[in-house]
Amino acid sequence: MKWFLLWFLGTIGALIVVACIVVLFVRHRMQRRLRVDPARPTSAPLHWLADPRAPARLHRRLARVGRAATAVADDHRPPRRRLRRSSAEEPPLVGVAESLRDQAVRLDHEIARVSVLHKAVRADRLVALEGAVADVEQASATLVSLSAEVHTPPVLATDDADIVDAAAQVARLAEAHRALLAIDEASGLVSGTGRTTASGPSVGRAGPTAS
Repeated sequence: MKWFLLWFLGTIGALIVVACIVVLFVRHRMQRRLRVDPARPTSAPLHWLADPRAPARLHRRLARVGRAATAVADDHRPPRRRLRRSSAEEPPLVGVAESLRDQAVRLDHEIARVSVLHKAVRADRLVALEGAVADVEQASATLVSLSAEVHTPPVLATDDADIVDAAAQVARLAEAHRALLAIDEASGLVSGTGRTTASGPSVGRAGPTAS
């Protein structure tokens, strides 16, 4: 009975520890998703992930801007090892993306401060902040579009000169093959259905001989 009690308490303790680890992990992931910049903590409360009120909506819009800017910066940033060995600077698009993300972080902190003000004062401030958030969103859309243009090759794969030249060669070979078939047909070497005709004399069936 004593061993059973110890086993039961140990199992309960292990389950509690596992549950705490899972809760802490989920909370950490939710806090990371709440951030505008993944590397910097945010002042926004956790319930803003689903809060329908204006400050929470503005924060979620800024979080999307931050994720887009971070993705563009990471996409265009050269590998760190190669960057250390060479004296080349980072592409200008990386600096623009990081600057836009910093602006979104500052707006996010301002929204968190305004959200605790009195309702009469908060309304006017939120209207002004909403206009600033809209401007940042527009800049983010332009940044993403510019990033896509930088990564898009100037010539599409279907317009590649080598592919077009190979296609022209195949077309010429097919035309030459059709011309040879026409010549063979005209000379009687190949029938209309592509079968070779017999060129020898035909042998008739012998009739009965008179006695």
